[in-house]
Amino acid sequence: MFRAALTFLFSTDRIPDGNVIRMAGTLMSHSAVLAVGLCLIVLTVRYIRLKCRHWSPMAKTAAIASALILMAAGTAFLTGMDYPQGHGQEELSMHRFSQLFVITLAMDLIMYSAVYIIDYALATRAAMYEERSKASQARFQYAKLKQQVNPHFLFNSLNILDCMVQEGQTEQASAFIHKLAGIYRYMLRNDEKTVLLQDEMKFVGMYVDLLKERFSDGFKVITEIPEDIGRQKLVIPCSVQMLIENAIKHNQVGGKEPLVIRITTDGEALTVTNNLRPKLNGSESTKVGLNYLREQYRYLYGKNVETYSDNTQYRVSIPLTENQDVRRVRE
Repeated sequence: MFRAALTFLFSTDRIPDGNVIRMAGTLMSHSAVLAVGLCLIVLTVRYIRLKCRHWSPMAKTAAIASALILMAAGTAFLTGMDYPQGHGQEELSMHRFSQLFVITLAMDLIMYSAVYIIDYALATRAAMYEERSKASQARFQYAKLKQQVNPHFLFNSLNILDCMVQEGQTEQASAFIHKLAGIYRYMLRNDEKTVLLQDEMKFVGMYVDLLKERFSDGFKVITEIPEDIGRQKLVIPCSVQMLIENAIKHNQVGGKEPLVIRITTDGEALTVTNNLRPKLNGSESTKVGLNYLREQYRYLYGKNVETYSDNTQYRVSIPLTENQDVRRVRE
């Protein structure tokens, strides 16, 4: 149809500069008009994709065709009003307008196709990242769920509780039960993506107290977090506890030199550092939990979890954020 239109409009043309190439060049010389047309095409593509996603294919096609025809007609009219002929200006005729309209429509179709392909690629990429983030979040929730029902932690805790009861340490046993209940109550808050840092540290304190009943003086946890930062900043639930658990899992606890875990913050990130005392028969870390944690922080905050290791210490820094930062990244 386009070739037929070109043949019909240009085969009878007797004006020396009225060929397709010359008129296309004239259109290209009107950069301001083309820039406005390109912006309108971008807006049309975005509007159709975001606001008209539930329309039928026929309705979308009609809307796109109407928009392109209107834009081509407007561009052809503006260009035709300034089309040169000889040393003067030629009056815009219907035949001249038809020629300009066909060429403009062809250029608009080319620009629309390019913009559509780019927009489609970007939208597909964003959807892919969104699905990958959802899958990562599901894996993290699964890992957290496994952690909640960790049989080793529960078995060791019940054994310690049994020893306290048998030895008549009723007050210590009661406090131990309350802390154990508080830990599982906090862990079961799966619907919350982020929590206040001070709430996470209260949970970490109860978790550390239970571990000290098992390991006695085998490790120390030193916390240096200002109260104002704890009340303002957010973290992912169980993230700090997971880092402490990893430190105990992959290092010796006990002996002459205790395992020292230090928790500090500069207001922008929270850092968990421990001295290296690797287990002699320990297996190599798969870092599955750390990878899931890293993906969650990238998804929610748009920031990275940083790690550092040398011959003496291992350090993990997780980003801190506030409520508005989380909303902005999700949007």
